[in-house]
Amino acid sequence: MYHLPLRTRLKRGSAVSVMGCLALLFCMLSMGSGIAAAEDHVSLTNGDRISGEVVSINDGVVVVRTAYAGDISIERDAVALIETATPRVLMLSAEHQVAGRLTSEDGTAGIVVDGVFEPLPPSSIVAMASDTETLEQMIHPPPPSKWSGVVDLGLALRSGNTDTTDVKFSAGAKRKGSRTKLALGVGAAYGSTDGVINTRQFHGDFRWQYYLRDRLYTYTMGLAERDDGRKLDHRFQGGGGLGYDIIDRENRSLSADIGLTYTRERWAPFTPWEREQKRDAIRYDAYNRLYAALMAAGDNTDLSLRSVLERVQAIYQDIRDPLRGYRRRNEAYVNVRMGVDYEQNIFRASTFTGSMVVMPNLEDVGEFRAVSTLALSTPVTDALSLRTSLKTEYDSLAKERGVDRWDNTLMTQLRYKF
Repeated sequence: MYHLPLRTRLKRGSAVSVMGCLALLFCMLSMGSGIAAAEDHVSLTNGDRISGEVVSINDGVVVVRTAYAGDISIERDAVALIETATPRVLMLSAEHQVAGRLTSEDGTAGIVVDGVFEPLPPSSIVAMASDTETLEQMIHPPPPSKWSGVVDLGLALRSGNTDTTDVKFSAGAKRKGSRTKLALGVGAAYGSTDGVINTRQFHGDFRWQYYLRDRLYTYTMGLAERDDGRKLDHRFQGGGGLGYDIIDRENRSLSADIGLTYTRERWAPFTPWEREQKRDAIRYDAYNRLYAALMAAGDNTDLSLRSVLERVQAIYQDIRDPLRGYRRRNEAYVNVRMGVDYEQNIFRASTFTGSMVVMPNLEDVGEFRAVSTLALSTPVTDALSLRTSLKTEYDSLAKERGVDRWDNTLMTQLRYKF
């Protein structure tokens, strides 16, 4: 058992003379880089030992800042011993704080306060920081802003149905309430080659969540999108379901949901590039047939004027509207929607996010669509970051729609947060 005062503060050291300070400073400067800063040490239950700076303990996670791997997050239950080179402020319960240096004696984890060692297992530490102010901010963080948002602008390299370099723009906004979350998003992409549009893409979506319990929520969602590069004239989708936050921590989150959606789609027979090529080919063939018909009418005087005009009129229709014989494909169906979202802070300040949505078709058993997105954001300034993402889409019915089964989009964008 350990017995610590309600609030124990480190005593100030005795006064040091000005000359003594100057002498000490001179000695340190003379020794130069030969002095190595004292490090903290964390011993794990599996026998591993990590050296660095123990930055914080909060929400069951110990964060160690290392010179070789940045910040490392360790589950507190996996920690057997913590040794700090300098005193820290610890919270042991809602009204129990103490300041001291974590260490060990005879293999027993504890804390030294005013030169006295007291046993203190790491599992008893609710939170820890370098000073009282930082600890209070950690325990009682300021309420988050209700609205937040991002704006992305960059280039996209796309392979699959089209191989292009496109200009991409997207924006998103989020609002978080006490039991609700709302997310809105819009985006567009445009690209052309030799004056011909090869990419024209738009999308808009929303998602609203209501928490029935701390982690269990119900959601509704909707989206509208158009992707000429994938022959998609439009797609409208709406639905809802249930979800659960499996992990909900400051540096890591994982959620999963399942629901039903209704989808309406219209597919075009060509991409923009293919449309131009097909139109030009049909017109070129029509001009050749018109020339041949006129030459045949001049050589064969037995042909009536009516038959010549009928042939010319049919050829003229191909010249005026070359693609009139091609029809768009309309589809409507219900599907199950299963989604997973993951977010993890890595290195010092970078963030990795990943999402996967699988949508089996209830009308065509065995057929499904799947969309995954992986992204890494690295801050450049407090508000600006560099974001690289890879979006992959799979469609088992792609052959019927005249597109490739796989469609990949690699994007590099500058992201502005507000």
